Amino acid sequence: MNRTHYLLYLLILLFAGLVFMPGAALASGDDAPVVLAQYGEEEEEWEEEEDAFGGIMHTSLPMISDVTFTPAQPEAGQPVTVSCKVVMSEQEEEEATVKSVQAGYTSDGKTIKYVDLAPAGEDVYSGTIPGQPAGAEVTFFIRAVDTTRNVATEIPFKTTWPASKANMVPGAVDIDNSEDIVPDDLDYMDTYFGYDDENLYVGFHVQGNVTGGTMDPPYIQVYGAKFTNPDTDQGEGLMVGKLVIYVPMGKELAEKFKEELDKVGFKFPESRMGVIDIQKIMSNPKEGYVEAAAPEGKADGGFFVGRFKKVALGDNPSGYVRGIFLTAANASLDSFMPIPLNATPYTQLYFRSNGYTVAGAPAAVATKAGLSEKEQKRLKYFLIFLAAVGITAAVTD
Repeated sequence: MNRTHYLLYLLILLFAGLVFMPGAALASGDDAPVVLAQYGEEEEEWEEEEDAFGGIMHTSLPMISDVTFTPAQPEAGQPVTVSCKVVMSEQEEEEATVKSVQAGYTSDGKTIKYVDLAPAGEDVYSGTIPGQPAGAEVTFFIRAVDTTRNVATEIPFKTTWPASKANMVPGAVDIDNSEDIVPDDLDYMDTYFGYDDENLYVGFHVQGNVTGGTMDPPYIQVYGAKFTNPDTDQGEGLMVGKLVIYVPMGKELAEKFKEELDKVGFKFPESRMGVIDIQKIMSNPKEGYVEAAAPEGKADGGFFVGRFKKVALGDNPSGYVRGIFLTAANASLDSFMPIPLNATPYTQLYFRSNGYTVAGAPAAVATKAGLSEKEQKRLKYFLIFLAAVGITAAVTD
């Protein structure tokens, strides 16, 4: 491959290269929501060998359906029973099973608490959300985890930009890989997701910092996520779906190879992000670049958050998509040899909400002329003082 086309392929095809090499040798080279009950499973509970990139092969995921709750409008303090059906999809020969099911709930949009849902029949899980005060508006979502760490989760509320961990829901949790297997800056830990009417939001946290690597010696680091839409993509194959990539060193690379890029008519986005169609890119790299996605994002230390237009994923009447995060590095500016480093488990995202309002009016908060409680106390003491002064003056006269 000549240098003229190298950078174009590096920036657009780096992760496309990964999907063809899942067995390649591994190489080295804040405002979070208050969680009062832990979601998922503790890492030490999982007994498995370290496999930094093997998650991409585990394509069976939990499928959540038939979510119900009763009573529909509880009285103040009355618990609510939540039930749902969770089954495993049939995407692979490996027999993955459901490991845990939880309901996350919030009554203020900020603090998320979790309750476990226990087996309650064939593929049915049920649990109880504690009673809430009168007038409380409760939103809840179902989260299921399987024995390969894959996650299925509903996203019950919409995200606003700039996004943060506080207004997204947690996705798959990855293990802390050994640094000699995956460098900390490319080692995923936690993932997050959100959406609004137009965009899909993605967030991740790495063990180290989100960085671009180095130009000399060359070690170009790239972060990305692969998404598939069940309504437009056939299965969860490695050659289907869209790849969202973030190249922190994209600006530096674009400047270094500006002349070559100008010749092929490619301009790397200011956001240093891109979205590519895996199937289309095989025939024509430029056609594989999805401009309508209009991605944007930012990194802060070890946390990254970004968004792109959902239209890039195609029509989605099913109301759910699947995503997996990937990292890779390229150790040359003269050849295309991407090194796959880390892949998280998959996360299946359902764009829907569940909720209820507790009967009765919220407890009234007594105020005078819109004064706060502290201001009311000050006014009270001032009036007492005036009354005392008046009494003293009357006695003196």
